[in-house]
Amino acid sequence: MATQESRVLYKCPICLRCSDTQDFCHQHQMVRCEMGEPGDESTQPVQASDGRVLTHAPRWWVMAVWKMARRAGGHLQRTIKTNRG
Repeated sequence: MATQESRVLYKCPICLRCSDTQDFCHQHQMVRCEMGEPGDESTQPVQASDGRVLTHAPRWWVMAVWKMARRAGGHLQRTIKTNRG
């Protein structure tokens, strides 16, 4: 059976490159994504309080995308400011 540590991957919020180690990509550290054990709540689709499925993506992926969007947004804001002078 896989251990929690073996269910971790790192993604770049800019290009979505994956790695088993926390490398640098696009001048920043990649985002840690903890997938959880099979059957764990983090592997289930995100649902509303009434039970409706909001997305079929697993919860770990939704949280990772949220983290990546926040990091990419900061990167993009700095890029825009730099290019405007």
